[in-house]
Amino acid sequence: MKKTLLSLLTTSILVSTSFAAADLTTETTAKSATYNTQATLMLENTVLSSNALPNAEQEMLDALLNGADFSGQTSKNESLIHAAASYTELPFFKRFLEESIARGFKITATDKQGLTLLHRAASNRASDVAVYLTDQRLPTTLTGKYRYNPSDEEIYPLFFAIFSKNVALTSTLSNGLTPEQIETTKAQVTAYQEWLNSEGQ
Repeated sequence: MKKTLLSLLTTSILVSTSFAAADLTTETTAKSATYNTQATLMLENTVLSSNALPNAEQEMLDALLNGADFSGQTSKNESLIHAAASYTELPFFKRFLEESIARGFKITATDKQGLTLLHRAASNRASDVAVYLTDQRLPTTLTGKYRYNPSDEEIYPLFFAIFSKNVALTSTLSNGLTPEQIETTKAQVTAYQEWLNSEGQ
């Protein structure tokens, strides 16, 4: 009888301990998820405001160290690292890219549109970022779809350089493309410009 009671007591303690451990794990996970979300929001604010923040790089590093997701989505449904290629200055972008790669980011990764970092930099005339990315061997030959283009055709980063009449960037992003690919891109830009004109934009 004593052995039976002792056995029951031991089982009860083990079960209670198991449930307590499970509750603690659940609570820790929930806190971690909230913490990471907060850190990612901090990172989003830093990325989008980096040009006006004197200590933007340090704030970015703090957010990453606190568990922020470098590929998390902004309020405009953009990947943070791709948004950085569009909106931030080169020193900040370089450090952010380095830190993101150290955390597993692949430089050829695309955003939800299928656009690479090079597309995003070129689309916002971030020439220095675009040149830096080509120096990092991000291919100019990767294509993606541009959501504002009514055509279903995929485009090269060169599309944006030609559209913005950026001669230097056009030269850089033409490297690696065949003459036929360059001519196709020029035709796509012409068609896009004609569509904009027809829409009164």
